[in-house]
Amino acid sequence: MILNMKEMLVGMATRLRYVDRFSTCRVIKKESVAEHSFYVAFYSLMIAWWCEAQHNLAPLNLTELITKALLHDIDEAATGDIPRFFKYSDASLKEHLDAVAAQGVAIIAKKLWTDPGTIVEFGFNWREAKCETPEGRILEFADFLSVLSYAAEEIRSSNFTMREHLQSMIEYYQKFTTKDFDFIRPLIEEARKILFEEILLDETQ
Repeated sequence: MILNMKEMLVGMATRLRYVDRFSTCRVIKKESVAEHSFYVAFYSLMIAWWCEAQHNLAPLNLTELITKALLHDIDEAATGDIPRFFKYSDASLKEHLDAVAAQGVAIIAKKLWTDPGTIVEFGFNWREAKCETPEGRILEFADFLSVLSYAAEEIRSSNFTMREHLQSMIEYYQKFTTKDFDFIRPLIEEARKILFEEILLDETQ
């Protein structure tokens, strides 16, 4: 198994530092996908530690969780940031975009590794990042929190157009109201209060 060090250091995956999120929104401080991926991994780890401290579920696979958090948007090194409202506007469109993203991930993996097994594992961790496991649910919530945190910072910087983006998060938040996320319910409820009471109300008066 050979890792292409030059590719890792200056190759395709490093483009994540140049790919800006919220590319169709007015922003004051740009956030790259690389920055976002760090925060998703960080929040995932903090939530996992919280879960362990609560003793409310079986031990979590932290290696799997952080690996998937770091790779969950690696496809955007190839595709760039695709706005959520566009990607999810049509089921067939999303299917096609997902297929293109998978091809991008395969290209990145093959540039980094020569071992077929590692290439497959790379793609699996990207594709199954938000799978229906406790780790997948934590990652999905951490991804939501990253958007919440960034939008809050923009609003504090007087970018009130970001309120429109946060309003659209209300529908997205509904998925966290299902029983599947009960094991992190206190954190979800606190995030709801921060999003809908503190940020959207207090910060915009």
